[in-house]
Amino acid sequence: MQSRQAAMPKRGRMVLRSVDDDVPSKVFDQRLADLEALIPVWSRNFAAPLMEAVGRDLQSGGLASGALILDVGTGAGYPALDLQARYPSLRVEALEAWEPAVARARDRGVAAFHGDLLTWSGGLYDAVVANVCLNVIDDRAAAARALARLLRPGGRLYATVTLRGTLRALDRAVERICSARNVLERMQAHRFTVVTLRAAFAGGAFADVAVDVGRFTLNYESGEAMATSAPIRMGYAHRYREIVGDSGWRRLIEVLDRERGIALDVPFALLTATRSP
Repeated sequence: MQSRQAAMPKRGRMVLRSVDDDVPSKVFDQRLADLEALIPVWSRNFAAPLMEAVGRDLQSGGLASGALILDVGTGAGYPALDLQARYPSLRVEALEAWEPAVARARDRGVAAFHGDLLTWSGGLYDAVVANVCLNVIDDRAAAARALARLLRPGGRLYATVTLRGTLRALDRAVERICSARNVLERMQAHRFTVVTLRAAFAGGAFADVAVDVGRFTLNYESGEAMATSAPIRMGYAHRYREIVGDSGWRRLIEVLDRERGIALDVPFALLTATRSP
């Protein structure tokens, strides 16, 4: 794969590096292992329809053979590696804000750049994919502008996000078991709906905005299995601990152990759009 990595400087370097320099290597190794653990149980569920949409556009001519694609928020190289393997005619590059993950992606052969979506100045690309990474960006308008900036006119955007209702059963369990109030509101209010997702990308920068919805379920046989799973441990446990404290979180786990686990629905959306001329 022809890469621009050698020609392009590392941009968007973050102040996090000065903090990361003090983190033991074994912690880095665990974080990287956690990223790997997320792929089969979390990331791949979102990426499946995204990959299919890319394939449909390749077949229809909406995306040309040899197109240059950027995978935003690639982690240690997913779904960049799968995109390249499934559609070898594409040229795939990637962007990631956490530098150790960038290094791991590069070790695997990904043309990965270190930077933050909101400030990185690379581009232009024929397409951008953003697999379940936009939920962590509070300024949705800024995210939409940044994605538009990276696309050539006529370029395609493929983005997946979790929707309101994600882990709702866990919110209710926290309210019931820990006697906590307003957990649903606190955990769900910031999440995308189909309406707010479409609104964030509608307007002058994008045309042909389409949103398709899907759903998958995380089934846990015990509270301990839920609490130690990669999606909960990495993305959500800290929020619940802020609400009920460590003791409340432990009680939740113990009760769910006795209740033989919990099933958590994850509704999500795939947004596709075309960069306006």
